[in-house]
Amino acid sequence: MKKPSHIEHEKLWNNAVENCKSKGKKGKKAYEAEYNKLMEIREKPRKVFDKKLLCFKINRRTKQDPEWDYSINETEIKDRTPTRDLVFRTVKHITSGKCDTFADVLKFRVDWIRFIDGFGTEDSIRASINVCKLQLNELDDELEKLGFERMNFAESLKEENRGDKDNKVLSEKLEGLGLKRK
Repeated sequence: MKKPSHIEHEKLWNNAVENCKSKGKKGKKAYEAEYNKLMEIREKPRKVFDKKLLCFKINRRTKQDPEWDYSINETEIKDRTPTRDLVFRTVKHITSGKCDTFADVLKFRVDWIRFIDGFGTEDSIRASINVCKLQLNELDDELEKLGFERMNFAESLKEENRGDKDNKVLSEKLEGLGLKRK
């Protein structure tokens, strides 16, 4: 069957056709209905974790002109809080090689995020990182009780660079002049 001319995403159309075939549905109307359903799912705004502010955000406008909404955090934390095999899954996440900062840990263990004066404030960020360090030390203690070596997770992770991009560019320019860092 030939795809309609008004379809703009061929890959999505092909997925819709495959979904319909696997469900036993045939015909142009079934394919278009499935395509429209997939398009609606695709256009929903994505929830993103901001590693610098340690909170979730959602873009209410376009990619070129973003307007970030941070008010979704309380429900998002309740939805994303892990519930099963916490010790194993946390250790697996930290030792996977993709986890370099405390923000990476807090993205997975959202139940460790703390809010003092709101979402993304300096006090909230500091409190969340301190809670993360304490919980990682407790995780090390628990591993030690189980007969494993301490991994020193809190010492092996670093904090996310919260400096502006402008400062980074300025630093690179100053290094280009021959200045040396401490």
